[in-house]
Amino acid sequence: MGDQIPNQVRIRTNPDDDYGHRYEAIQRAKNVFDVGNNTGAIIAACEHARRDEQGKREAMDYLARHVGDDVLEEVAERLSTRSMPIETESTVQVGEK
Repeated sequence: MGDQIPNQVRIRTNPDDDYGHRYEAIQRAKNVFDVGNNTGAIIAACEHARRDEQGKREAMDYLARHVGDDVLEEVAERLSTRSMPIETESTVQVGEK
């Protein structure tokens, strides 16, 4: 990205254009992450999303080694969100080792 980073990024929040939910989400993030400004809330939420994805991936990898496919699928369903679906894959080994 380096030299392609813009000087500023704007987020439209005009409720008349159905973007009011964006402002409300930023305000909730300010409360959740205990930051005093909108930029801090957005950065904290982005960092949280990155760490959440990483943590879920690590948890699913761990569980895949310790539980059966049925439990793994149930956990994946519970951890999934609309914006971050969690999927499982299983392999079937046929024949003798």
